[in-house]
Amino acid sequence: MKHLLSYLFSLLLLGSIFIGCSDQQAPTDGNEEALTALNKPVIESFWWNMDWDPVYEDCATGDDMQNHGWLKIYTQEITTPSGNVIISGWVDYGFEQITLEGLTSGDIWMLTNGFNPFHEVYKENGAYFLNFQWHEFYSNEYGDKRRAFVTGHLHIDADGNVTSVRESINCF
Repeated sequence: MKHLLSYLFSLLLLGSIFIGCSDQQAPTDGNEEALTALNKPVIESFWWNMDWDPVYEDCATGDDMQNHGWLKIYTQEITTPSGNVIISGWVDYGFEQITLEGLTSGDIWMLTNGFNPFHEVYKENGAYFLNFQWHEFYSNEYGDKRRAFVTGHLHIDADGNVTSVRESINCF
């Protein structure tokens, strides 16, 4: 799951950067109209095919897992008067059934509920920082239930290199 999340967050961050980020400078005339335009949020969305995610190891069983389904990802971007970009977002799971397939066991886990905000992605001196938390609930055909809770952050330098990834994964 760790590799999946790191990969997905990298793609989400890069997608949101390419979709909406700009290098606007702070207004120099100081008028109220220019400041209001900078603080107006820009909201965009895009689709993510989970079949593109790499295989990852299930944190509860060690089984190799593959994701299936589509996510709709929303981003909201605000440029501050200092010229930094703040992006927040969330994932909407409600469009198609998301499943996890155990490649060794053959078990199919269905996502029954999820909460996945990412926030405080910002650009400062060309670098980006992403705080995230991922809370998902699954069940299988036998009535077994599982919950995954992931928190962490990802830092990308001005050259696009991931310089820090920290995650905490708990499966219940």
